[in-house]
Amino acid sequence: MISGCHNNAHIRTQKKLAKGEVVRSGGIIGSFGGVNEMHQPFDETGVSGVRAEIAYLKGGGESEHGPYLGGGFVRDGLGHVVGYDYKKYVQFNSSNLWKLGAQGEFNLAVTSQNDYDFQGGVVFHFRPSLISVSHKESPHYWGLHGLFASGELGEVVDYYYSNYESWYYNQQNMKYAFTSFGLGFTLGSEFYFQNSSFQLQVDGTFLQNSFNSSDFPPAVNESQLNYFSWEDYSPEPRGSFILSASAGMNFFKPKKILRQKDEPYPKPFIPQLNTDTTYNPEIGDPNQGDSQLLFDPETGSVILPKSKILYDPNTGETIQHKKEIIFNPETGDLIDEKPPTVIDKKTKESQPSLLGESSERTSFTHQELNFTAKRLAKKNHFSFGWVLGGGVASLGGGFVGSMAGIILTDEFLPFLAGGSLGLAVAPSILVNTIKSHVVYPEELKNATSDDVARYDEIYIKESRRLRQRDSYAILKAAGFSFIFIVGVSIVM
Repeated sequence: MISGCHNNAHIRTQKKLAKGEVVRSGGIIGSFGGVNEMHQPFDETGVSGVRAEIAYLKGGGESEHGPYLGGGFVRDGLGHVVGYDYKKYVQFNSSNLWKLGAQGEFNLAVTSQNDYDFQGGVVFHFRPSLISVSHKESPHYWGLHGLFASGELGEVVDYYYSNYESWYYNQQNMKYAFTSFGLGFTLGSEFYFQNSSFQLQVDGTFLQNSFNSSDFPPAVNESQLNYFSWEDYSPEPRGSFILSASAGMNFFKPKKILRQKDEPYPKPFIPQLNTDTTYNPEIGDPNQGDSQLLFDPETGSVILPKSKILYDPNTGETIQHKKEIIFNPETGDLIDEKPPTVIDKKTKESQPSLLGESSERTSFTHQELNFTAKRLAKKNHFSFGWVLGGGVASLGGGFVGSMAGIILTDEFLPFLAGGSLGLAVAPSILVNTIKSHVVYPEELKNATSDDVARYDEIYIKESRRLRQRDSYAILKAAGFSFIFIVGVSIVM
């Protein structure tokens, strides 16, 4: 396994971009593996595996696209990257949204052009992918990707031979063609802030690499030799596996909304008064058949027929209320207004809300408490912190468990069992040890003690569920990667 000799990863936001929305991204990628050097004079792909990238993406409503630049390391030099992204938003027979597209790039490897070793070249790199969309409520994503790379490179190769009497050593600058095919998986998490997001991602890919040269083997008269070192080399394609870890930051900028020019305002409505209107001398109301104009008794201004002005029967003051008013049919007293509803963006269903409740109300339904508690628990959950915390806890638990197992028995099986148990249990211990801080809405300040207790129970349960989900994210990604590598090894 060699660091930085191939690439299988690009880290970009998995958020669905609105039409005209722009995101600027930066990321660092580190790869391990990718080339098998066994019995092969050529082992450099010309692709920067350890690299940094900056990217610009613009949403098109149903797709996104944009260029990116990068730079990294190749053997004896630097690699320069220029490429373009295109993704289309697709939805299959489920509610999940996916990004289907590809990245295409050119890699230019520039070296010091020494008289030995790698001489550089140009390689085209293409990576199609299908990856799920992430959002604030669901920050984790996964998917599959392919890989194709092809280019022409150069390398100075040394060899030696014998003619029964003497040994000879020689070098030759050779041009060779590099081709690579691959298929792999992507796992990641994206943690959203107000106008930005932070990503962590793991990519694993099984590769099939080919190195071929028209100069293979060098021009040597083999009939006069008793040994030629080139016989030890094999140009046959060989399989390999590459694993990459990436981290990136995205900065979002919504589409600019152009302010429309002001236009002349419409002519104000002035009611036409009927001067022939007669009034009841006892109560002052217009007589039947006349215009039904009403006047405010304090200001004298006209009250339009559509206005519903209510007066307090005790004080005579105007009741300013725009919401539905309900009266007790027996006593005539004012009953608390009907609670408004809000639309849950995720389910598109109307849900009861505690917002706008009267301060006189002291009892809430279970549906109201459940919706509000879960909403606030998600809003105040720090997903990124629990992913990192769970990963650190897993490493610490695995170390303690493995050390305990080997100390007790000094054998490998207890060492493995103790480490596995520590990895699996530590995040759960962390979740249950740290107490949840319950956040209350303003509307609960006059709630009954039973409603507050029920709200606490729902909030804490939802908070622990979110913590449990995120604290095992890194462990799940590592486990899936391990199973994938073992499966590929068994198949090969």
